[in-house]
Amino acid sequence: MTHLAEANAHTHHHDMRPPKALLAACFGLVIFALIATAFVRITGIGESRDAGGVAVESLALTFTDRPDGAVIAHDAETGEVIKIWEPLEGGFVRTTMRALAHSRYKAGVGAAPEFILIRTDSDRLLLQDPTTGKRVSLEAFGQDNEEAFAVLLEGREELR
Repeated sequence: MTHLAEANAHTHHHDMRPPKALLAACFGLVIFALIATAFVRITGIGESRDAGGVAVESLALTFTDRPDGAVIAHDAETGEVIKIWEPLEGGFVRTTMRALAHSRYKAGVGAAPEFILIRTDSDRLLLQDPTTGKRVSLEAFGQDNEEAFAVLLEGREELR
């Protein structure tokens, strides 16, 4: 046997097509997803909805950083200083505002536009960034962290 004939004798031909059962299972999964999506859209059963409620109190805010590391919350309408978190205070506020500022940075928006702090009729506290559409449901982070923002609403008018 020649060298070339030996090489051809040892080559294997593999069928590279996926098994029919696997293709049928993938097709079935796609069909199920489409039917489930249509069912939810038509009936509303299983649909996730925002149960935030109606705003009963809101406050437009801006936040600035002082050179010494303090964070200052201002009433966006009057410019009044509402709260100052000195360096090493307000960790949750700092983290939340950094995350929202990062979203603004990615969207090409500066720090100047206001944020809206909202209390709903179901007593939920939400922080909304109208420029990016981001909204943080503050109660999800625990009562102490929610209270860090709730103090900003104390003594404020209803629905400014």
